[in-house]
Amino acid sequence: MCGIGSIIQRVFIVMVTAILSALATPICLSAEPLAVDAEIVLGKMVDVPARRQGVVRELLVRPGQTVQAGDMLAILDETEAQFRVNKHQMELDSAQQELDNDVRIRLAIKTRDVAAAELRRAEELNRLKDNGVSPAEMDQRRLEYEKAKLEVEHAEHLRSLAEITRALKANELQAATHDLQMHTIHSVVSGFVDEVFVQPGEWIEQGVSVFRLLRTDELYAECYIKADAVRGDMTGKEVFLRLTDGRAKREAAATVVYQSPLVGPGEDIRVRAKINVVPPWLRAGMTATLIVSQ
Repeated sequence: MCGIGSIIQRVFIVMVTAILSALATPICLSAEPLAVDAEIVLGKMVDVPARRQGVVRELLVRPGQTVQAGDMLAILDETEAQFRVNKHQMELDSAQQELDNDVRIRLAIKTRDVAAAELRRAEELNRLKDNGVSPAEMDQRRLEYEKAKLEVEHAEHLRSLAEITRALKANELQAATHDLQMHTIHSVVSGFVDEVFVQPGEWIEQGVSVFRLLRTDELYAECYIKADAVRGDMTGKEVFLRLTDGRAKREAAATVVYQSPLVGPGEDIRVRAKINVVPPWLRAGMTATLIVSQ
């Protein structure tokens, strides 16, 4: 009986130990997604400078106007730049005509061929009759032939120089055309005009800011998350925004692009997420819910 009682006691101890171990083990449950209020903000502001100095001839936009990347915003006085373009265009046309004119090389080839024919006739005459052509005359005809060959080489050299001149004039025209284009100011981003710093008729220096644009092709969601809810670095993490409009729920995907390394006074961390594709219903200034899967 003592043996049976000892066995029962041991079994009881094993069972109690297993139960206590199970109670001490945490139950793994899938964490609920983290949801925080986020403000939708615009991307960075962009100052658009003048690319050349000069007088502002015309402003093509006004504050509050929406623009697209590449839109022309202003024109500086381009009178002198246009004169330079016209001058280089005429020089290029002249160089092209000189290159196309092949009279010199055709005349040189023709003169060489005639001199060669005269030399052959003189040599043939000497073969048929001794001293049919005097040595002095033969030397003269050989000289004329060699001179004609050199004239062909000289004409070909002049044609090569004409090709180089034509290329130089084309480059000068390209540079002048580029300078003319630099007298216009274009938008480098899509957005709207926040400020205009000049007026028509004003003189401005190169590099001076003429417009300030706010980007609308990039939107960000900014929020503050409690530090104890942030698990590691969230940069690059895929999140999504949810906007409830009445009964409709709209969502947009985003990517965390910034997480502050500092904890704020409220024990929270500033997080910024870029909207991957800006939907038409999302506007700066809205408040949405940022959903972060844990």
